[in-house]
Amino acid sequence: MIFSKLTILLTTTLPTTILATATPHLLLTPRSCAYTCGNDCYTTSAISAAQAEGWKLWEEWRTVGKDKYPHTYHDYEGFDFPVEGPYLEFPILADGEVFTGGEPGADRVIFNRKDEFAGVITHTGAEGDDFVACDGGDSDYGYGY
Repeated sequence: MIFSKLTILLTTTLPTTILATATPHLLLTPRSCAYTCGNDCYTTSAISAAQAEGWKLWEEWRTVGKDKYPHTYHDYEGFDFPVEGPYLEFPILADGEVFTGGEPGADRVIFNRKDEFAGVITHTGAEGDDFVACDGGDSDYGYGY
């Protein structure tokens, strides 16, 4: 009886101990990029926060910044978003803060007027004032470019 309890204890705790000792960076890395725009990594929580702020402002008929975000995104580039428009765009910031005005940066979260997530796009790597898709997207957040 003692032997079987010891065996169970060792087989359930030893692999965890070895994993924690051998690869501590895996256990200490809370960030995972849902989308990457240029060199900027966006987690699902950062994307959700930007979309939530944009939606809140839209519902309150308020805008922020000199370009008055959120505003209609016309999709001149012809992205194949997983939800139907019309679309709104709202800045998503690389520093993790939610946009409240000032410089919007290059990246945008796109959602429709039903508050359904469409994607994340960027001016980085695009010509002129156009957008290109950010890398990433999974079953929860993506159109998978």
